[in-house]
Amino acid sequence: MVLKFSDVVDCVCRACNGELHIVDLGFYQKPIKGCIKLMLSNLASSYRVLLTHIPLYRPDGTACGPYRSSPIINQRVSRSGSDKGIRYQNYLTEETSKQLLELIKPMLVLSGHDHDQCTVTHSTSFGPVTEVSL
Repeated sequence: MVLKFSDVVDCVCRACNGELHIVDLGFYQKPIKGCIKLMLSNLASSYRVLLTHIPLYRPDGTACGPYRSSPIINQRVSRSGSDKGIRYQNYLTEETSKQLLELIKPMLVLSGHDHDQCTVTHSTSFGPVTEVSL
């Protein structure tokens, strides 16, 4: 079965009965704390989908499932200049990924970035969460 993005969005929208909350962290690269942590933990919807361009952390070599047509992309981080800010990365850090999953408690994660399908399951304190990269 090939999972199409439009099918996922339609299914999720029906489940949330039209109630949609959007939190855009943009290029935020610092640890999640303070008011951002409070805002994320107080989201009203029980049906949460995390949309992120950069996929969540996964160990190098993690299998992506049968629908991937290109080789698996491993983590690569490129830092810029003297401030050591991240200029490019293939995945979010393990710490950031855990924080997002535990604070938002999504039922599904949709990501992109590597232009091929990859389906992985993340273990969390509230149960497994599937991430689909499209």
